[in-house]
Amino acid sequence: AMETEAPAVDPRFNVEYLRDVQKKLESPHATGPELVLACKDVAEILIWGDRHDPLLFNFFLEHKMISSLFSVLDNDSALFRPAKQQLLQTMSIIIENLKSVDSLYFFLSNDHINNMITHAFDFCDEETTAQYISFLKTLSLKLDSKSVHFFFNEEEQTFPLFTEAIRWFDYRNSMVRIAVRVLTLNVLKVEDPRLQDYLRKRVEAYFESVVKYTRKQCFALSELFLRHAAKDNTNHCGLDLRFSEVVDMFYYMQDLFSVNWDALGRSFCKLFLENCVLSQIVGSLLHGTVLEDRLNPVVALLLLAQLFSVIRFPPLVNTLGDTLFHPDAQLQLHDGDGALVSLTGTLLEFLADDLLLFASMLLLLAFVKNPVVDKTLLEEASLLPFQKTKTKHLLDFLTDTNEDGDSNDIFGGGSGHAFTVAKHSQQHPWCIRVRFESNSPPSPASARRFLN
Repeated sequence: AMETEAPAVDPRFNVEYLRDVQKKLESPHATGPELVLACKDVAEILIWGDRHDPLLFNFFLEHKMISSLFSVLDNDSALFRPAKQQLLQTMSIIIENLKSVDSLYFFLSNDHINNMITHAFDFCDEETTAQYISFLKTLSLKLDSKSVHFFFNEEEQTFPLFTEAIRWFDYRNSMVRIAVRVLTLNVLKVEDPRLQDYLRKRVEAYFESVVKYTRKQCFALSELFLRHAAKDNTNHCGLDLRFSEVVDMFYYMQDLFSVNWDALGRSFCKLFLENCVLSQIVGSLLHGTVLEDRLNPVVALLLLAQLFSVIRFPPLVNTLGDTLFHPDAQLQLHDGDGALVSLTGTLLEFLADDLLLFASMLLLLAFVKNPVVDKTLLEEASLLPFQKTKTKHLLDFLTDTNEDGDSNDIFGGGSGHAFTVAKHSQQHPWCIRVRFESNSPPSPASARRFLN
């Protein structure tokens, strides 16, 4: 059998070539393109050396080449902007691909990375911004309880990886926004008591910004929907993009709720409910509420349906469900006194409009199918599926100690409860009796049992 020849090693992968690269990085006469090429060479050589030749990485350490690499940042001329962009990309590639933990920790040590994070890049350039945020996201993927001290200074109470990143959470480029969301989730998942104490004092302001941004996107979606409904078909693409952005925010919120930090989840849940869901989305379904950013009722219903489809956080799902569907639900005004208004009547008005009726049915379906909905709430709201209702009455009958009980009750005789549910459902599709106090955005009252 013929022997397979080993692949030829790149002639650059040796100490002599790495020494020439360092001279190029430190040369005051190096041009922008030359620095771009030097940064690329460093990434390729170090990653290959990390796997095959420790001498290359040892040379990089002994000759303090990381300082030579970061010297690219010293030139403020616009001519060197591509070199800075390449440096960001080079650092992302190196940190992402290093296999040796010791090599990785070297790059993260001595505040080199934190200094790079806080460097004043030219963020007027979109490519620079994109590379910068990608670099921060790559760093966040390496965060854990062992590496967090490279980024978080407990004594000075500084954490630039987080504080610099959240400035870009509402940036116009969607890829940047997504990267920031990934980064924040990676940060919040780190189980370090000192870091969590730091975040607990500062994350509230970020959550408020997230909720405000979501509310703004909901209103923008509603405005686009109205223009599209008026036969302005040029907004169709924008409508899809806007809806996707709102849905992405809901998924991001579900990810936040999934972080193993109960107090944080409940704090964000309360903030989101009071400042967006109840005050804007539910409030837009009521007559007489004064809202500057009122939503079209179709949009409001679809957003509520999407919330129930995406969110699996019991306090939020059951608080909102209790507010919308519980027979005795009542909302209190933030300020002033107003007449009681029945949401049931508002929903019944939707029967005259096919689109509103369709959106309402989607809302009910999403709510009933949500796996974390409290079954007692479904039963109290007469929304428990008939088969489950029948099963429940059968179990109640079998465990009933009353010897005089009538077995026909479980099939709709006697008390007729199961039959009544089905009959009532035909007359009133929603089977709800919810009351609100109008004239201003609502907040939950009876539903607080799910938040406590």
